Amino acid sequence: MKVFFATDIHGSEICWRKFLNAAAFYKADLVVLGGDVTGKVMVPILAMPGHWEVTFANQRMRLETKAELDEYLRLNPKVLEIVRYFAEADKPIAALCHGPQILAAAKVISGKRLNAYPACAPDVELAGGIFVPLAVTDATADGNLVTGPAWPAHPKWLGKFLDVLTRYLDK
Repeated sequence: MKVFFATDIHGSEICWRKFLNAAAFYKADLVVLGGDVTGKVMVPILAMPGHWEVTFANQRMRLETKAELDEYLRLNPKVLEIVRYFAEADKPIAALCHGPQILAAAKVISGKRLNAYPACAPDVELAGGIFVPLAVTDATADGNLVTGPAWPAHPKWLGKFLDVLTRYLDK
């Protein structure tokens, strides 16, 4: 299997277009985008003077930090419906940093062992998940769910997610 992995494109439209064309250009079987938009359902985040602007599901949001986006996305019924569909179908899910806040809001982590940005531990536990403390460079998997604390975990997080994808595709 040939994998193309890109990270931290920071809202660059040129990098985004290159990423979209990578599968064909590099003859990759799988393309994975990590970093800023991983837990953000591929939502464009525009850097503006002193803040960020986001439009998702016809709703315009002004954010002081990018991490706030997960807090808004977890309130969107369509986002929660998509997450529940993946979880109920036992499809692979990878979440990093604040992304598990969305999983918690969708109520799909009860009894699951997972990690997130440390400040999200209460969200994980209130949703019935088991927060697993990890080094910032580590990741964990529970079934088809792969999580980690932040971008320094990318190598282990991606490795674990590829293992999960391989098992899922080999079914």
